[in-house]
Amino acid sequence: MPGVDLIKDVALTNDADSSQDISAGDELTYSFTLENTGNVTLTDVGVTDPLPGLSGIDFGTFDGTLDPGEEVTGTATYTVTAADVTAGTIENTATVAAEDPQGEDITDTDSEIVDLPEPKLEIDKMFVDFVDNDGNGIVTQGDDLNYTIKVSSTGDANLTDVTVSDPLTGLDETIEFLGAGDMKSFEVIYRVSETDALTGQVLNTGIADSTQTDPVQDTVDVPVKLAVDIDIKPGSFPSSFNLRGNGTVPVAIFGTSVFDATSITEVCLEEFMPGPSTGEGCTEDINFEDVNGDGITDAVAKFSKPDLIGVLDTDSEFAMLTGMTSNGVMFVGVGDVNVTQV
Repeated sequence: MPGVDLIKDVALTNDADSSQDISAGDELTYSFTLENTGNVTLTDVGVTDPLPGLSGIDFGTFDGTLDPGEEVTGTATYTVTAADVTAGTIENTATVAAEDPQGEDITDTDSEIVDLPEPKLEIDKMFVDFVDNDGNGIVTQGDDLNYTIKVSSTGDANLTDVTVSDPLTGLDETIEFLGAGDMKSFEVIYRVSETDALTGQVLNTGIADSTQTDPVQDTVDVPVKLAVDIDIKPGSFPSSFNLRGNGTVPVAIFGTSVFDATSITEVCLEEFMPGPSTGEGCTEDINFEDVNGDGITDAVAKFSKPDLIGVLDTDSEFAMLTGMTSNGVMFVGVGDVNVTQV
């Protein structure tokens, strides 16, 4: 009685990206083992496999004839594609066909399913805190921003040659192997520039890529204000100034070669100590003059202080103000201001 058996198998024979699993670009080798399980000789023995991209099946010197009990093995290779990875499987069926002595066709089939792991790469960039180098309690130029960048393989595939970059801080690292479910973190620091302060923010983007995935990125936006120098306008208060009466506190905001004080449209007095807080608020009563004689125009904002008891009775007061310019620059002035009476 005639009979033929086909056993198909597959193995990873070239791990092109050294990921230790099957991914795009890797080479699979399929084996096709044929056995004459009957008691008659089979002729015109051949195997077909419709998998697109599969190489020809090589049986060596096999002449297409199988004697009873005889076994022969052929092999073919296949390169995994990106489409295969997207699909998640490679499934194909091979068929052996032969002819018995009576001219009858004898066939058998065998299928092979290759499951492909899904590669996923994620990057998470986080602003942690800042080093307040000028001590004003607000992120301004000259402060250091601390970030953490986490890169994770969130799929079930291993990733290789994972690049991690952060153009703003100069980070440029390569992780040779990142196993499925693994994570690696990096700590980076960036010092806020005056340009950042003038634009009002630090936009920082981390980028990651790997052999198996497309690039991914994450951006963090940290608001920044421009730190400006402030002081009570020198000579504002005569010696006969009535500390118990109504009054106006003129605070000078000094312009620089970069910061145009004449563009200031509003100033808010957040704190003025020691003394009561009544009268603090925002004002658009702003004059422009060169207060300190450096040739650059400054701004003088006038704040009404209806209750000045205890204020301006020392040589140094603490003030904090914020403001905005006509072109959207947010600024802050924090520190001791000097009271000079004439």
